[in-house]
Amino acid sequence: MHQCFGLLLMVILLLSCLTGLLLVFKDEVDYLINRDMMWLAEPESSKISRLSLEQIELQIKQRYPNSRVSWFDLKPAHQRAAIYWLSGQAHLETGQYIAPEHNQIFIDLSTGEILGGRRWGDWRSPLVNLMPLTYQLHYSLMLGVGGAKALGIACLFWLLQMLLGLYLTWPKGRSIGFVQQGYKWLGYWRFRKGRSEFQARYFRHRWLGLWLSPMMLVFVLSGLAFNLKPLYFAVTDLFLNRQTAHLTLASTPFMQHIPMSSDQALQHGRALMVELAAQRDFQIVAPVGLSYSPYSGHYLYRVHSELDVSGDYARTSIWFDALNGEMKAVYIPTGEFAVDSFTSWISALHMAKAGLWSKGFVILSALAVLLLLVSGVRVMVLKAKRHSLWFFVKSC
Repeated sequence: MHQCFGLLLMVILLLSCLTGLLLVFKDEVDYLINRDMMWLAEPESSKISRLSLEQIELQIKQRYPNSRVSWFDLKPAHQRAAIYWLSGQAHLETGQYIAPEHNQIFIDLSTGEILGGRRWGDWRSPLVNLMPLTYQLHYSLMLGVGGAKALGIACLFWLLQMLLGLYLTWPKGRSIGFVQQGYKWLGYWRFRKGRSEFQARYFRHRWLGLWLSPMMLVFVLSGLAFNLKPLYFAVTDLFLNRQTAHLTLASTPFMQHIPMSSDQALQHGRALMVELAAQRDFQIVAPVGLSYSPYSGHYLYRVHSELDVSGDYARTSIWFDALNGEMKAVYIPTGEFAVDSFTSWISALHMAKAGLWSKGFVILSALAVLLLLVSGVRVMVLKAKRHSLWFFVKSC
């Protein structure tokens, strides 16, 4: 079973490791390829003051008339354009959804100039969308929701394969007791050369598997959190509590009118976040973004706080009613709910967004898994030579 699961997962793990290595430098590569529309010609501090959100919205409407802003970027990286996300609108007469030319645009916040845009993940523009396409390949094999679920199921098989591998490392035999077996098993964590070629490769594969298990477990569990959320949270909810208010906000199939302007929502969101920070005793570092959902009638305001894993993975958020400004839900990423804290950390590690050290962690993990796959294949090949190909096929 361990061998067969390894063979079944080999292609997926190879693809995940290679795309994951590239995604570690997702922002750097993306900005390098699309420098013309993502970089500002001069530092923002040397320009005039920023425009209001409504002024920027107006310029976007002129360039993309059949669109609405679904996400306002409030914290662009230094000397880089702000990233705005657009959604389409339904035709007033036919009700048919009209998608904008671009759903991701890049704006100089000082002047409101639209530097460029793209349809995120559109394979017809492979160079402009190199990193979005790489992300789609890594997350869902470019097969949409079905592909994402398939990779989630692959994570379950990977977890089972790891458990089988750990079981296989446990010393067998009734001549020694459990304590003695434990001492012997701990000895397997020490690198051993082996007397024969097969024994040397087997010992190396077992040693790699033991040492890499904690590292691989981070990616297995975070993969389940990304791709099989219902199963992941169904298990964690059996033991610990988590925040769910933001998941239960009521919505309708029809778009609602926006009663509060984006500038009003920004000011109100700031006030509510300051009040929340005082109540929960945490510091706000910087604003991150503002979003409006016309199907639920709520604004989302997000900041980077000291409760976040990092600025690159900021998740401190509030939701408030766009009509009366009443706060409807709060999400605190760490510190209060164990499930959310654990999920935030493994997710940030998976995406190399827990600081510079997490990039090194992901790179070493991907290379180590590739090395483990190679060592496993070499063990299986030698086993096939020793016991005949028929025995190998039959054992699978």
